Amino acid sequence: MGNTTALASLTTDADGTTSLKSVTTSGAQTYNDAVTLDGVYRAGTVFTAAKAVTLGGDSRITGDGGIVLASTLDGGRALTLTSGSGDILLGGAVGGTSRLGALTVNGGGTTTVTGPVKAASLATDATGITILNGGSVDTTGAQSYADAVTLGADTTLTGSQVSLSGSIDAAEAGRQGLTIAGNAALAGTLGTRQALAALTVGGETLLNGATAVTSGAQTYGGAVRLDGTPSALTGAGVTFAGTLDGGQALTVSSGVGDAVFAGTIGGTERLGALAVNSAGQTRFAQSVRAASVVTDAAGTLALNGGSVDTTGTQTYGERAVLGTDTRLTGSTVVLAGGLDAATRGGQGLTIAGDAVINGLVGGTQALRRLSVTGTAALNGGAVTTVAEQSYNGTVTLGADTVLTGGIVSLLNGGNAANAGVQGLTVDGDAVLAGVFGETGALRQIAVSGGTSLDGATVTTTGAQRFGGALTVAGASALSSTGGDLVFGGAVDSANRSALALNGASIRASGDIGASGLMGDVTVRTSGGVFYDGAVTVRSLTQTTGGESRFAKALTATGTDGLRLTGAGFTFGAAVNSAGSLAVVTTDGAGTVTFGRDATVVTEGGFTQSGGSGIVLPASITAKTGPITLGAVASLPDGQASIAAGGPITMAGLQGKATMLTMASDGGALIIGQETGTALQKIDVLSLTVPKAGSARMFGTVAGKTDALAASAIDSPLRAAPYFINNTPWGPTQQVSRVAATVVVVVPVPSTPGVTSLFTGTVTRAGLTPNALAAYAAPQVLSLAGTTPSLTGVGAQPEVLSTGAGTTPSTSRAGAQPEVLTTGPAPSATGNQQTEKEEAR
Repeated sequence: MGNTTALASLTTDADGTTSLKSVTTSGAQTYNDAVTLDGVYRAGTVFTAAKAVTLGGDSRITGDGGIVLASTLDGGRALTLTSGSGDILLGGAVGGTSRLGALTVNGGGTTTVTGPVKAASLATDATGITILNGGSVDTTGAQSYADAVTLGADTTLTGSQVSLSGSIDAAEAGRQGLTIAGNAALAGTLGTRQALAALTVGGETLLNGATAVTSGAQTYGGAVRLDGTPSALTGAGVTFAGTLDGGQALTVSSGVGDAVFAGTIGGTERLGALAVNSAGQTRFAQSVRAASVVTDAAGTLALNGGSVDTTGTQTYGERAVLGTDTRLTGSTVVLAGGLDAATRGGQGLTIAGDAVINGLVGGTQALRRLSVTGTAALNGGAVTTVAEQSYNGTVTLGADTVLTGGIVSLLNGGNAANAGVQGLTVDGDAVLAGVFGETGALRQIAVSGGTSLDGATVTTTGAQRFGGALTVAGASALSSTGGDLVFGGAVDSANRSALALNGASIRASGDIGASGLMGDVTVRTSGGVFYDGAVTVRSLTQTTGGESRFAKALTATGTDGLRLTGAGFTFGAAVNSAGSLAVVTTDGAGTVTFGRDATVVTEGGFTQSGGSGIVLPASITAKTGPITLGAVASLPDGQASIAAGGPITMAGLQGKATMLTMASDGGALIIGQETGTALQKIDVLSLTVPKAGSARMFGTVAGKTDALAASAIDSPLRAAPYFINNTPWGPTQQVSRVAATVVVVVPVPSTPGVTSLFTGTVTRAGLTPNALAAYAAPQVLSLAGTTPSLTGVGAQPEVLSTGAGTTPSTSRAGAQPEVLTTGPAPSATGNQQTEKEEAR
């Protein structure tokens, strides 16, 4: 009707049923009775069907002023409603008796769907508003809402795919929720003006720049894919039950509810930036691949998927809990709230990239292990594992830090964020490599267990303490600008690696180099050096130091030997050097002390300078080099030996109770000083010299001084160039003591015509032990040495000449020397004492 010329209007009464094929009017079309539509219906103003409408065929209704289908709408055919700028009302159930075919609604006004809808499909255009009050739209095919949708009731949209490209809001904020039973394509805004009570998608979801806001939970039951532009989901709990893929960014805010990612993220296509904000629990149940991952500080984080892989950064603001062994791969991984294992020692963590750790790691439940491949900023104070920790990049301490684990490996050095402020404690064994303190010296370092130095340089302002055994696997240096170096266990190397030590003082409680494979050791300290165990090194060089003590044996296995400089030294046991031994005493009052049994054996020489004295052991052997002692040396009582392959030079050698054997293989013996003090002489109980190149000594041997000492030296060497007190070695013809004497009141010259040497008077007190003491101003030769013989009656006495030369010679009477007789020849009268005189 009106297809050629439009009717002005059409109205039917309320009775019966109207069935018209097609109708065109320039005015309104009003069907007050039930109507069956099959065709095209166009009304210039309002199209109204007051009662039930049945589609007899595919139909299109156009009402420029609006469309009112006040009652039910049924029929298995397609229907298109076009209202221009007018409103559309579907006042009854749609497809309640017979599911409609495809339902298309195009209206620039408001489309109100009062009842439930069942159709093959449903689509609205981009203009106008659609109000869904019926609670349900059920289609066997797709649903597409391009306009703004308002939910007047909790609504379920059931279809093969539901597309919301416009907006969808609750009629009253937080009162109406949306369930999509099927797949969903969300491209617009949901709940941004009036938050939905909840949002549930049962099937797959395509988020194309969608923003969804709910006062309650959001649940995405199937796979979710991101496309187009970034999407943002905000609700009181957001759950992704399936996988999440796509190259776009996603922000999830779950409020006090949980943010649950039950499926793999980025498994097919890496996500863009993923940001999760939750005051509840954020849970990644499967692996994650994204451009970046950020979580906020509230709530907790459960990493149960084993892997989070980002091309950029990962930042976890809350405390993280590992439900399985986990690998975090990114340019930088930030653990701002710390991290724990779900069960103590049950889960481990690998950070493949740089790490910034601002909270406690393992503080509640220790990790099994931790590995960081890049740099690590440790700002949380503690990292605890039951097994190993490994830091392959440089470590920076932003706080005093305790690393507790089986083995803690710091393989590329470390620094304090503020020089001298932050310190490091390793509770367990440690492996140190690289430079520590290069840009910021640590305040201190302490290791409770064993330590391996694999080419490490460690600088601290305070103490360095190594509680267990220390192994030097590569050339290393330990230096403290103001603290002590303390070694609680053995120090050793398997490959002759060198070790340099510099501290306020140094104490080593265990043996050093017990394997015999320790390398060169260099020591520099302002305080004392105390070695409680044996020391065996390739070489030992001490450039400065205070008092140094070696309680047990000291051995240098290399030709560089032992070169020691310090305020003083004590050697409690044997000293052996494959090179030389050089000791410099920097304190003028300092001493070098060897224990009696602390034998010294060197392949090279033994030299000492400075200080106030040196206490020697019972045995010293310098096989090929000289022995040079600048300070006065003292020997132990009893037997002692000194042997050198070169000269032996000593400022003084004291051993009044020492029986000394001293030998030089071709070198000179230079002992004492001619004009020196009593200490700057040799003074020994006995001296045996089996060999020497020459000798120039000053002092006392066997209590004999001056020339008499020459005859007291037991040696096959005689005469020049072997001198003591400027006297050649060998026996002398000297009076040693008066064995018997005949004393006269007035001495008679021993040679007739010669004036008496002695004048005086023998007192009644008799003779003193000095037989000549009674006589005034005698010209005498001191008596020492061998026993003189008595001259007989009438014999011509031998005399000792006091002429030039150091060795006295004998001469007969008639010469004019000054002489000492052994007594006058007795005569029959004047030269005999009476019995009374003798008694007196």
